[in-house]
Amino acid sequence: MVGKNDIDDKDDAGGPSDNRVFDEGFLETCHAHIRQVYAIWKGLVQEGRLPSKQAIDPAKFKEFLPFIILVEVVPPGPRFRYRLVGTGEVEHRGNNPTGKFLEEAHSGPDADYCDGNYRYVSENAKPLFDSTPELTTKGNQVDSEVIFLPFATDGRTVDTIMAFGVVDLPYGEHLFTNLRLSTWAQDL
Repeated sequence: MVGKNDIDDKDDAGGPSDNRVFDEGFLETCHAHIRQVYAIWKGLVQEGRLPSKQAIDPAKFKEFLPFIILVEVVPPGPRFRYRLVGTGEVEHRGNNPTGKFLEEAHSGPDADYCDGNYRYVSENAKPLFDSTPELTTKGNQVDSEVIFLPFATDGRTVDTIMAFGVVDLPYGEHLFTNLRLSTWAQDL
């Protein structure tokens, strides 16, 4: 489990800086779209109970749908499976991970780091904000901001996680996912 006190600026292997935020402190500096998606989610929380994924009204999320990801929490373990990946996210990645498990198709510094984000949200039933530098297909570094939001059919046990990300990519560039280019991105 990833805990607030378990995070250092660099991992033991000298990996990327950790910019995860475990409370609402991110609201002061995050992208306006992250704040909007968080506010919609927070409005779905009733009497301290998490909303179910059935509470997601696509009309409320309309402008954000291309960058929304729904991930199923699969016990035991848990493992995390992509169930819905917006078209904008697919375009940034250069591939569609729908139906695949996180360890097969993650986007981010490495599988353990990405798993840690979903695991924290799953185990703590709380949102997580992550701002991570990522490489583009042209070797430029861009900041990727992602909010991870818990959903639970029973109001307590997280069974779905919504991720919403914002990446300001330079024109003509795409994310360099998991240190390998998709066939689609290689042809650019």
